[in-house]
Formats: sequence, C-alpha cells, structure tokens
Amino acid sequence: MIWRERLQAIKARCLPLDMALAEAHRHISLVSGISVLFLGLFLTVMGCMWIKMDADQEAALYFDRYADKMQAGVAQRFTRVLGNFQALRAYFHADQGAVGRDAFRIWVASRHHLDDVGAIRGIGFIQRTGRADLAAFIEAERLDAAPGFTVHSTGHEADLFVIKYIEPLAGNEAAWGYDIGAEAIRREAAERAVRSGREALSGRITLVQDGQKRPGFLYLLPVFKWASKVDTPEDRSRNLIGLVYSPIVVQEFLADIGDALDKQLDLSVYDGDDLAHDQQLFGLGLSNDQARFESIKRMEVGGHSLTLLMRSTPEFEQRFHAQAVWWFALIGCLLSMALSVTVWLLLVGRARAESLAQTMTADLSQAKQRAELALRDNTTLLDTLNRFNLMSVADARGFIIEVNDAFCLVTGYSRAELIGQGHKVLNSGKHTDAFWAEMWQSIAQGEPWSGDVCDRTRDGSLLWLKTTIVPLKDAQGRIEKYLSIRTDITSAKRNEHELQDMAERYQLAIDGGSDGLWDWRDVRADKMWWSPQLYRMLGYGPDEFPAGRDVFAHFLHPDHHAAVFEAIESALKKERSEERRVG
Repeated sequence: MIWRERLQAIKARCLPLDMALAEAHRHISLVSGISVLFLGLFLTVMGCMWIKMDADQEAALYFDRYADKMQAGVAQRFTRVLGNFQALRAYFHADQGAVGRDAFRIWVASRHHLDDVGAIRGIGFIQRTGRADLAAFIEAERLDAAPGFTVHSTGHEADLFVIKYIEPLAGNEAAWGYDIGAEAIRREAAERAVRSGREALSGRITLVQDGQKRPGFLYLLPVFKWASKVDTPEDRSRNLIGLVYSPIVVQEFLADIGDALDKQLDLSVYDGDDLAHDQQLFGLGLSNDQARFESIKRMEVGGHSLTLLMRSTPEFEQRFHAQAVWWFALIGCLLSMALSVTVWLLLVGRARAESLAQTMTADLSQAKQRAELALRDNTTLLDTLNRFNLMSVADARGFIIEVNDAFCLVTGYSRAELIGQGHKVLNSGKHTDAFWAEMWQSIAQGEPWSGDVCDRTRDGSLLWLKTTIVPLKDAQGRIEKYLSIRTDITSAKRNEHELQDMAERYQLAIDGGSDGLWDWRDVRADKMWWSPQLYRMLGYGPDEFPAGRDVFAHFLHPDHHAAVFEAIESALKKERSEERRVG
C-alpha cells in the first residue's frame, strides 16, 4: 500500500514527463517486466525441484541407515540370547553334564541373564528321554527337589523332548514338564538343532504359558557331552545331553525396539517370506500403507527365515519434510514479482530520474533537519538530566558501570570507588528485604520501578532520593543494563518529618489540654469536628456520637443560641469580604 501511494505521488509530480513518453517505450517496458517475471518463475520452479530432490535423497539415505540399524537391533537381541545359551552350555560341559535343578536355578539367578537379554520368558533346559523310560525319568526328577514334577505329552513318538528346568518358574508353570516333541513345529526345531549342532529357531507357535495366545518362538541350542564326537548327525544325536532354550513372545521380545530410533521407523515382522497379514508376528503400529519410504529385509535366525518390513513414520517424514521448498517457492515468486516491477519502474522512470532525484534530495534535506533537531533535543534533555539528577548505569547483575558527576558529588564517592560495586555500597539499612525484593522483581521482569530510597553518603549522612530505574534491553529482548535516575529529596523528607512531628505535638496538646475545641470544617454542609476534651466537658466519651450543626445547636443554652449563630454569620461575612478584596 505504501509503495503504491508513493508511486502515485511520483507519477503525479512527473506527469508532464509521462505524457512525453513514446508508446513504443511503454511497450518495451511492459514486455521487459513480464519477461523478467517469467524468467524468475522458471528459475524458482527449477530451484524447487532441485531442493525437493535433494531433500528426498537425504531422507532416503537416513531411512536406509535407520533400517539397517533396526535390523541390527533385532539380530542383536537374538545374538545376546545365543550368547547366554553358549555360556550355559559351557557350564554343563564344566560339570560333565551333571547340572542339578538347584545349580541351574542359581546359575541363572547369579548371571542376571533375564535382565540382559530383554523380554524373554526365561531360560530352560530340555532333556530327550525315551517313552519306555518315562516313568523312571519322572521319578528321578521328583527326587531332585521337584516332588510335583510331571510330564505333559499328547504324542506317541518313541522319544520325548521334556522341559526339565525353566527359570524363573513363576509365570512358566504351564511349560514345566511339557513335551515339545508332541507338537510338530516344536519337534522339528528341536530335531533340527540336534542334527545341525547349531542354534535353531522354531516356526510360529503359541506358548503354553502365554494366556494371551500371542505369536511366539522357541529358541534352542543343543548341549553335547564334553569332548564327544559330533561330526555327523548320528554322532550328535547319540551324544546329546539336552537343549538349552528360551520361550519367546514376539510382542514382548521386540516391544521397545523402536525406542532406540525415537520412533522414526515402524517395524513389522513376518514369519517366513510371505507378507500376508496372517503371517504377521509383530507390529509397532507407527505408520500406515501410505508411508513415503519402505524397506523389506529378510534375515535367518537359527535356520528360520524372518521378514522385516520397515516403513517411515509420520515423525520421520515430518522431520525431513521439504519445508524449504515452499519457502523457496514463496520467496522466489515474491522476488520475481518484485524484480519484474523494479525493472518496469526503472525503465519507465528513466525519463523521470532527474525530477525524482531533486524530490528525494529535498526530502533527505528535511529528514536531516528533523534528525538534527531531534538530536539537539535529546542532547539538551540528557544534559539537563545529568545536571540536575544523579544518574547511574548498572549491568544485568546490578554492578555499577557508569555514574555522572552529580552522583559522585552528592554521595561523596569517587567514580573509581563506585565502578564495579553494587548499590549496596550506599545501603542505609532503612528499608526491609521485602522492599528490595519487590524492586528487583519489577525490574527483572523488564518493568520500570519508581520509589523513594534512603541511601547513605560516604560520610554516613542519610540521603533520600526519588529513584526511577528503567531496564534497558538488547536486540533480543534480554535485559542488558539498568538506568537509574535519582533526584535528591532529602530536604523534602526532612520537612515532611518535621510536619509530622508538629502534627503529633499538636495532637498531644489537644488531647492533654483542658479546653474544649470545635471546628466547623465545611459551613456548606453539616460537618463539624469536636475535640475529645469537648466531649468530656459535655459528659460524653470521645466520638460517642457524630458531631454536627444540629447537635451543636442542641447543646447551646437557649439564651445564647441567637448570639452564637450571629457571631458565626458575622465571621463568615468578614471572611467572604476578605476573599473578594484579595481576589
């Protein structure tokens, strides 16, 4: 609006020159302005495309890094479980396979493995036994401090894979004594571990101890007799002691997997290579199918295939949202329009340059005169303040950094004694801590403060100052220093105290005297003041009833009533006559 009004003013001043412009020159000016506009818009579009492409490449790079980190985090959890399995297998080897129930429980508790490997349900030991030997196996376990031990099996295979130990037992009671060989998926994993001699992850199962029936796995590692031959599957089956294992509920195992990446990625885990919904084992639920970035990674854990589907979350996409594109587009369009208008104005204004320069010179001259006048006014004001006021400047911590001559003269301190000191050097001790706290609270919030302050000069004299403190802020709005302007009101304070003392003495004289006094404060209204002695002379207590004209007339003797009011009226007439004469 301002530049438009300015342009119209310039056109009005230069109207004769405008009329002299040729039609061809105006046409060239218009075409040039439009050409510059389209060129600027074209460059803006190209720049937006480049910024968008660069932002997408950066986001894709970060997404790939996060996806790799997410996959490594999942693999690491299985690796940590496997590390504990290997340590436990070494414990079995050290005891030649004779690890009792109590020893197993103590080993698990002492190593704190459940805290180390995340949310697994526990660590257990599975022993293979023949169905013909089942009764003897159960009896041996009951004698080993487990009188309630029993085997739960629904299969008919010749051998059973029975969960002999499981720690902690709390929450895993349903799995204790369970024959995993009675179920096809569990048996396949156990037999695969024995045949291969390596760790094995079962297919998708539901743990018998999980009341919520969520997807889970068994993770197993075979334990063989120490120094036995394990070259072939037959050797490994013959020399098997048992299998160390952990029951895993996938939702518990991976519940906090996204926290390490601040929920930048969503993770879904599928059983096998199929991404069908019914094959999904786990999902963080942080994104949807419209995510910008997606990565599918397959990993082998214990001979079993898992598929990780990772997608960018709204937090990730917001973080890499190419906001710069819209700002660049807006600024580019504005600059293109401004540049095109500028080119048009330059071409049209070439003929008006001299007149415009003269006008601007006159305007600048007037502005200079106004600035010089304002500078003189400010200088005069500052000189006046410096001459008749005590002025000081303190930093944000309250330490004095500048004082004027009047400050030094009145307080008796030199400038060198004051610089770097706090205003406490002048503290007279006449004000309470609450007084200073209220002052600091006001100025610390950027609000000016004004009040009467009693300071003490260098020679110990009391000095009353009418003080105004103004916080001065820097360009960021932070308080940089405090300007204090003080006026010496010591004489006024002294007079005030003297008047107060006189009033107190006058009140004492009235209260202690034997004369009864009355004062008709406003003759135009029924308002009077009676001294306490007058109330007592009349037989009443002070202020027992309100004083007034009617009450005053009531207490007058009838013979004196007319004379008293005539005297009052005469005094009033004399006072009015004196007022008219003086006026």
